[in-house]
Amino acid sequence: MKKSLLVLSDIHGALTNLTLVLKWAKNFAPDAAVFLGDGISDLESTRMKAGFFCPWQMVKGNNDFGFSHQEAAVFDFGGHRFFLCHGHRYNLYMGMETLSAAARNNGADVALFGIPTSRFAMTRTGCCLSIRAV
Repeated sequence: MKKSLLVLSDIHGALTNLTLVLKWAKNFAPDAAVFLGDGISDLESTRMKAGFFCPWQMVKGNNDFGFSHQEAAVFDFGGHRFFLCHGHRYNLYMGMETLSAAARNNGADVALFGIPTSRFAMTRTGCCLSIRAV
């Protein structure tokens, strides 16, 4: 059975856009959702107002002060192991090597990151990096 995953990050106060996405997601009914940091407080309040409830995995970003969420996590979904992070600790502006190694070291075959980099911000939708053992 095919599963759907909602991936969000970097809200940075764009509550109108977040509300629209969550209302859409409520009707779409994904099996789970992931938040990759920068806007945990916005997400928490807005998802309750929008009535969007599903299992969530969250990591904090470099602008999520005062939250106890981890900066990285691993989660199994749809036959894959995902490494989740905001990305600010993985030197993404210089390449994907550090992130790829962290994902591999955690047994993940997919890495999701939130922070936009100059290499990926305009060319990657969802900021997904597939990891393969060499």
